[in-house]
Amino acid sequence: MFVLLFVLGILPRATVTAQASPTPDTITVGAVVREYFVYRTPAVDTSRPSPLLLVFHGGGGSAQGAMARYGFSGAAGASGAYVVYPQGLNGHWSDGRGIFTAGDDVAFTTALVARLRTRLRIDPRRIYAVGHSNGAIFVNSLACRVPGVFAAIGAMAGTIPLNDVALCRSAAPISVIEIHGTADPLTLYAGGTIGLARGAISGAEASIAEWAAVDGCKSPPTRTPLPPIIATDSTRVVQLAFSGCRDARGVVLYAIQGAGHNWPGGALPMPESAVGPSTQQLDATRVIWDFFMVHPAPKDAVAVP
Repeated sequence: MFVLLFVLGILPRATVTAQASPTPDTITVGAVVREYFVYRTPAVDTSRPSPLLLVFHGGGGSAQGAMARYGFSGAAGASGAYVVYPQGLNGHWSDGRGIFTAGDDVAFTTALVARLRTRLRIDPRRIYAVGHSNGAIFVNSLACRVPGVFAAIGAMAGTIPLNDVALCRSAAPISVIEIHGTADPLTLYAGGTIGLARGAISGAEASIAEWAAVDGCKSPPTRTPLPPIIATDSTRVVQLAFSGCRDARGVVLYAIQGAGHNWPGGALPMPESAVGPSTQQLDATRVIWDFFMVHPAPKDAVAVP
């Protein structure tokens, strides 16, 4: 139970870099009241459409924990994006594994995006979703189930659930960035069953290859070892990037050799005894947001939820 409570980001960062306080709100979906928080910093230009980022916390976590720990309010907010933190029922997302089924999270997400598009000036070509662990598995499943809504997804320590592999093969093209530690003891890099019969996921390289196939990428991935940022950190990052993808889609995996389940570059990491080694060789927040900013959806590929 101790490990599960720390699976996804319930520890706060020491400081929050956002320039505004979150606005809490609720939406009723299927007779269930769902919670979410909206960050809008002074960098948002309300005279023109702005990007929208949905951040999904990890299992056993919360929207408030995601706000404090991952740093997207500062990174994305400074770029003029609306940053929204949905709250999972009982701290979890129905991510396609058939384990957490308290609510219809796909319906919640699509209803939330539709509401935000009516209330805020959102650029429909720049709607993104990112998650960690349970949240990362969910955004993979979500991209398969609501085609055309998101321009790109980002997943840290979570891949396509095995239950959804066949469904995802007929998904709409989408840019995807995944980050995964090779020493992750909770969501294994090689994939398979999570914990004690808690559903199964694809391996990190198998998952990103599925998305490359969806996007029609023409070449196998180029493997590029990245130079270490901190010499005393024994973890190392290898980038697997696909090329020749349809409509300039991006598909990339950052495999962090020797790293565990912690958010790369994050403050106040979870105990390594529970989630494996931390890494400071990659700023996951910055890498994901920079990837999103250069991968809007093509003009003819936007669906209205």
